[in-house]
Amino acid sequence: ATLHDIGARKRAEDELARSQQFLQLVLDTIPMRVFWKDRDGVFLGCNRAFALDAHRTDPDEIVGKTDYDLDWRRYADQYTADDRAFMEAGRPELGLEMPEDREDGRQSWVRVNKVPLVGADGHVMGMLLTVEDFTDRIRAEKALKDSEAFLSSILENIPSMVYVKDAKTLTFVRVNRAT
Repeated sequence: ATLHDIGARKRAEDELARSQQFLQLVLDTIPMRVFWKDRDGVFLGCNRAFALDAHRTDPDEIVGKTDYDLDWRRYADQYTADDRAFMEAGRPELGLEMPEDREDGRQSWVRVNKVPLVGADGHVMGMLLTVEDFTDRIRAEKALKDSEAFLSSILENIPSMVYVKDAKTLTFVRVNRAT
């Protein structure tokens, strides 16, 4: 190999390393868990948020593992069966909302997106998943609903007439039982 070939190869390797570092930076900046697996359920990569969920400090610690190797191993049979069925179907599953049990016993809510990774030959070679925790929104919606129900109960049980009219149209918006 000539000096020119070695220099070109070194520049290409440096550019590849920079590109990989930038991709990992992008993945680690996304405010959700991102991971991808091969057809056998082996993790090929993930972002930092997913690694932290698995009590690992570096996404590279996840590579080569399966759900059976990680903290959620009690769900591994279910996850493996779901993954196989998904890859057989080969169609994206977007916006799946489901409860998730946390280690501390509380329940959270997540939105899952599953996308098949299709090779050049057209066959599914793995899957990419994103998981977004939207528990805070669910809790806020429940608190608002509870508050509305409480206020409605008070309004209905006041013995005096209470009503609310729209300021522009002067139509009744709300009336209580006494009205």
